Amino acid sequence: MSAVANVGKRLDFIDGLRALAIVAVIGFHTGTPGFSGGFAGVDIFFVISGFVIGGQIVNQMEQKRFSARTFYAQRVLRILPPLFIVLIAGALAMSLLPVLPSQIAITAAPGAASAAMLSNHYFLIHSGYFDPDSVGQPFLHTWSLAVEEQYYLCIPLILLLLYAIAALADQSARAVICGDMRGADRVVSVDVAAAGHQFAFYGMPARIWEFMAGALALLIRRDRQASDRLAALATFGGLLCCVAAIPLLSDGSIFPEMLTPLPVIGAGLVLWGGSCNPRSTAARLLALPPGWHRACLLRMVFVALGGVGLSACGRPS
Repeated sequence: MSAVANVGKRLDFIDGLRALAIVAVIGFHTGTPGFSGGFAGVDIFFVISGFVIGGQIVNQMEQKRFSARTFYAQRVLRILPPLFIVLIAGALAMSLLPVLPSQIAITAAPGAASAAMLSNHYFLIHSGYFDPDSVGQPFLHTWSLAVEEQYYLCIPLILLLLYAIAALADQSARAVICGDMRGADRVVSVDVAAAGHQFAFYGMPARIWEFMAGALALLIRRDRQASDRLAALATFGGLLCCVAAIPLLSDGSIFPEMLTPLPVIGAGLVLWGGSCNPRSTAARLLALPPGWHRACLLRMVFVALGGVGLSACGRPS
């Protein structure tokens, strides 16, 4: 998906923000020291999705060429084929490896839920993300994809409704959207407090404020131009927040906690500041060529695998 703030303009620094999120998630799942809060990479991805998808829809609506059918078809074609490849590969691996029938039965239900884009609800009912029993679940990671798909299903309908309200009220569509998003944030925070921590982690309604953070970064950037210096400070500060969240957060904490908004706020600042001033030092660092990002990811994977190997074999005395 192309990162676009204005029609036809790609923001390369977003690829670097994605790379940071990927490194964080890999580091967390491999137990690499300093990555106790690497799961925050998922929060960063949600903010990016709100920025990019929200931008695409708003741009097309303002040009009177948005088609919900086309939007849904593009999302399905982009996400479902790779997902089904993963699910089929997982099923084949289970059939070829020496796996007990009970283990196959345990993975069949979440596999079906993943295919239906409902795995977040399955895991909401059956297990917590950080529970020891979840470690061996091969389809656990699909919960975040399910949240994204559920967001994609809802957001065009929400924006179409808000645009209709704006037309009836003779107001700026963007002003109505911003106001409703801020109000929704407050409502969601109350709902999350009442529903419990499991729903706060897995539920799309409880996560929608993270997508909204990205959408607000886009809409505020379009309505209010910032000075280059302020935008550069926002990008740098946001990047620091994202990086700091990785060691500061912990899977031993109850989600959400006081520091949970840190990567969300950070990602929003990076997206807003970087789109206002893509020439700032932090934005140019994130916009380094893809080969640099791939090299960092490969190095991270090798370091993580080495750490896992040492843990399994025992460190030399």
